[in-house]
Amino acid sequence: SDAAEILLEAYIKTDEDVAQARRAASATLWAWREMHEGILRELRRRHDF
Repeated sequence: SDAAEILLEAYIKTDEDVAQARRAASATLWAWREMHEGILRELRRRHDF
């Protein structure tokens, strides 16, 4: 999106910045997945599906 492009231009200046952004994105994705797997486990436990 345009907003993402603007953020990239503002914050990503070097190759190290790119690597740091990739690490942050990876950690964010991992945390999101863990959270949603936990929610699904709880729904399955509560509703037997």
